[in-house]
Amino acid sequence: MLNKTVLITLDFPPNRGGVARYLSHLATFFSDRLFVIAPPTNESDPHYPFTLIRQPLLFSLFWPHWIRSIWILWKKRKEYQQVLVSHLLPLGTAAWISSFITHKPYLVILHGMDMRLAFHHPFKRFLARKILSRAKCVIVNSQALAQEVQQHVHLRHLEVMYPCVDPIFFVETPRATPSDPSVLRLMTVSRLVPRKGHRLVLEALKRLRKEGIFSFTYNIYGDGPEATSLKAFVVAENLEDIVHFYPQATDEQILVAYSQSDLFVMPVVDDPQDKEGFGIVYIEAASQGLPAIATRISGVGEAVLDQETGVLISSGDIEALCASIKDFLFHPEKRQAMGEKAKQRVCHEYIAAKQFKKLEPFL
Repeated sequence: MLNKTVLITLDFPPNRGGVARYLSHLATFFSDRLFVIAPPTNESDPHYPFTLIRQPLLFSLFWPHWIRSIWILWKKRKEYQQVLVSHLLPLGTAAWISSFITHKPYLVILHGMDMRLAFHHPFKRFLARKILSRAKCVIVNSQALAQEVQQHVHLRHLEVMYPCVDPIFFVETPRATPSDPSVLRLMTVSRLVPRKGHRLVLEALKRLRKEGIFSFTYNIYGDGPEATSLKAFVVAENLEDIVHFYPQATDEQILVAYSQSDLFVMPVVDDPQDKEGFGIVYIEAASQGLPAIATRISGVGEAVLDQETGVLISSGDIEALCASIKDFLFHPEKRQAMGEKAKQRVCHEYIAAKQFKKLEPFL
């Protein structure tokens, strides 16, 4: 049987990021008409409902590295009818060039950082425009990114497809009764990199302690290059009793952590290039009834509705962050109402049946 579409991607589980999960959910939903080619991994793959082929997509020594992907698409040209790529550069380049050789159309899943990095360089900007304008369809994860790309490129078709929550998060998990209801339990799930805003949260907790407010804990789930400096800050500021790090937590453990928390906090930094395009962790937290404190930037404002499912603050605004934490601490009824609304919104909007179905006409 001919699978209609091949998804080629550099980012796929066991990678833990939002893009990898997004693509895994997409492949599962379209398992009867799509197969995946992704780089090799040292870990064993679970049993997927779709065909997964592991092979290198880039040459390690030969340049340009993406020539290998063109060779793969040529070699497997009889096994598919179209290509789906999840990286504008370099895999979009391979799909674009191969389309002239194999006469197979391609679709591009475009992420905000991919676009901003490409459009920052004159030649890459030229190449990106060529790739996107020839694509059968360009898929973005927010209305904000859709507006941004339309300012630069004339597209054949553009589709906004929001990330969907992993089905595991729709399993009803009883909320744990806190040992001390007066304590606000905060959490963040993300890579430990500067733009995610962990340092700002720690600075806010330090400031609140100086004000005599001690009724909170903060659990950080994830790992990354900033782990060492964040841990050093916690020790230096004597926050070890309330701040805890969990670098290797599984999805199941994070799901339990949501049920044991009151507030999701991730005030990302508004970086012009490495920008938070949406933030699937906000809606994963919302699926468990947690309101969020996030940053007022395009994309994130679609994941968290200000004063409805959480609170948006300006990038780097520690005063607003402190005020928001105190507001959630002293008004548990507001916290509960926002969390409930957030959960209802996710269950209605961010499900595969609603989002991924938008691609059915193209796959």
